[in-house]
Amino acid sequence: MDVKYRKPILFGREEYGPTFNSSSIYQILAYAEACRCEGMLIYPQFGEQVDVTMKLNDITFGITTIDLSKDVRSSFKCFSDRIQQKLLPEAA
Repeated sequence: MDVKYRKPILFGREEYGPTFNSSSIYQILAYAEACRCEGMLIYPQFGEQVDVTMKLNDITFGITTIDLSKDVRSSFKCFSDRIQQKLLPEAA
């Protein structure tokens, strides 16, 4: 997991979808490849929630947001539930 403090989406066009920061994606791919595991980029939520899973070079990684404007406990609970569903889908 890698936590960032900036907007997850640089820009987006409806016909192409969102564009994410490529340097952050390369960084999480390098971490995941070195550790032989899946990766996750975590960003603060600016407006719309982001929760996507991608696969590049046979490495699966997620990009997700956490809402820091709400009560910390409820925001973290919601976030941890989403992470658990991604990492342990059979437990959900």
